[in-house]
Amino acid sequence: MAKIIDEEYWDNLKEPTKLTTFLSRLLTTPQTSTVLIAIGLCLAAFFWVYFLVTLTTEDNLRLFSVYGQFNFEYGWIAQTVDVILADWGSAGCARVFYATLANFVIIASYNIIFIGLIVLAARLLQKNTKIQNLCLKMIFLPIIAGIFNVIGNIAMLIMLVSGTSVSPIFPFIASLCGIAKNGLIIASLIVVIIEMILFIVFKLKEYK
Repeated sequence: MAKIIDEEYWDNLKEPTKLTTFLSRLLTTPQTSTVLIAIGLCLAAFFWVYFLVTLTTEDNLRLFSVYGQFNFEYGWIAQTVDVILADWGSAGCARVFYATLANFVIIASYNIIFIGLIVLAARLLQKNTKIQNLCLKMIFLPIIAGIFNVIGNIAMLIMLVSGTSVSPIFPFIASLCGIAKNGLIIASLIVVIIEMILFIVFKLKEYK
């Protein structure tokens, strides 16, 4: 009986899970042209918000303050953030508040861009199903990065409306989420690069 149970157990493990089934669909749906259009639109949205909102806000802050948005996001402790907010004043805080709201567009954009690139690159690895499936699972890297980014943004928005009496937990959350977000974005980029390198290696082997 134990042997039968063991055989049934391992047979069930061999069956594709819901996650595997979902990821495998990404190899054919949506069409490559649709993915490329989505990536292009998101690139445009990303640069539009980054250059017209994020960088513009940073330039405005530098006109009257030594602190920028980077100093605020990675303040780590309440005392540091209190000094930054006091130096910015209500006008500076208002600028950063709207820039932080606009950052949600950036989050959505880089998620779609990286997911699209990872999926497109995985489609090129048809010769090796195991590597292809592993690469598809990497789409969760930008998604998790986006989650950390959203949490960090919410913490920053709360601090921006708190005046100069910020709770110690919010600077820590914003800074920690900022580091996690950046690390996962870099990891997503590395995955795309590795996929392309593997594709080139496999192609070279075909010609040998």
